[in-house]
Amino acid sequence: MTAAALVQKYFEFDDYIKSETKRFNEHLATAKNSREEIRQQLHALLQKDGLQNAKTDHGTAYFSTTMTAKVNDRDTYLQFCLHNWDKGGNELLQVGTPQVDAMKSYLEDHEGKLPPGTDVSYFTQVNVRRS
Repeated sequence: MTAAALVQKYFEFDDYIKSETKRFNEHLATAKNSREEIRQQLHALLQKDGLQNAKTDHGTAYFSTTMTAKVNDRDTYLQFCLHNWDKGGNELLQVGTPQVDAMKSYLEDHEGKLPPGTDVSYFTQVNVRRS
């Protein structure tokens, strides 16, 4: 086959995959929405009852909290990391945002006080796993 024929076939498959993926996602939309509504109901139920999880014969619904970190003042944060290199600064410094595990460790070691120039946010969601 020529390069032109291969490129043409490639895009034929690419277009087919995109169209079938769209069709499949549309087909699943109702089920996905229903599953999300159930997750929201479980979230409300766990909160109302003050529970962290609910174990059943069918599976367990449980809360998990995810932390995200971001640098809001790059220069202040960089200076902090460099001045505290041997006290966690080397772990906190990376290209992009701070490593979450390093940030969690730093917060634990410093009574929840954030390194200068940073913010964190938390997102709690309900997860469901099979028994």
